[in-house]
Amino acid sequence: MFGLFKKKMSESAAAIVFCVHINHWAAENDDNIKKDFLHYFLKDTVMIDDLAPHSDGLFNATVAECSKALFNLFPLPQALRLRNKVYDAMGVMGQTTLFEFFMDAKNDPDRHLLQNDPMNEMHAIPARLLEYWLGEKLRRLYVKMGDVELLSPVELMFISEAMSPMFMFWKNFQNNYKIIESDETVTDLMR
Repeated sequence: MFGLFKKKMSESAAAIVFCVHINHWAAENDDNIKKDFLHYFLKDTVMIDDLAPHSDGLFNATVAECSKALFNLFPLPQALRLRNKVYDAMGVMGQTTLFEFFMDAKNDPDRHLLQNDPMNEMHAIPARLLEYWLGEKLRRLYVKMGDVELLSPVELMFISEAMSPMFMFWKNFQNNYKIIESDETVTDLMR
């Protein structure tokens, strides 16, 4: 009740648990999500071997997508610290460049080519994941709308739904732990 009896965990430890949990989830689910996507949307035109290998794309995209929840669940100063700790954890895991690719998705100058509503940030990260997976083959997913070819919102919703099992991570974590500020760093804990 009111967090009085919750276990305490530092912000650094919480960020590490978050990243490691999603890394395991992505490793277990990457192949099945890709196979389902190919089955429903690309049939036999693209094979699983044509997609970006490994689960790093799904992992980084899901961490970026789930990190948006920090600002809805925590006071702004703590949300900023937690986001920075997540960046630190991703850096120690060797994922900084790819993670930034997904975190910066809403600023993509070509976003209008990837979704019907460029002002809608909800599909920015799923669009970037498809771009990462498919590269130039992404054009095979475009649908013609007037004079413009765009990604269909159906594909983007499929990717969002595939990541959805992780969307409640921070809410569930917050329900079980009191996340506290401390002097320990992510780097110190991950050594």
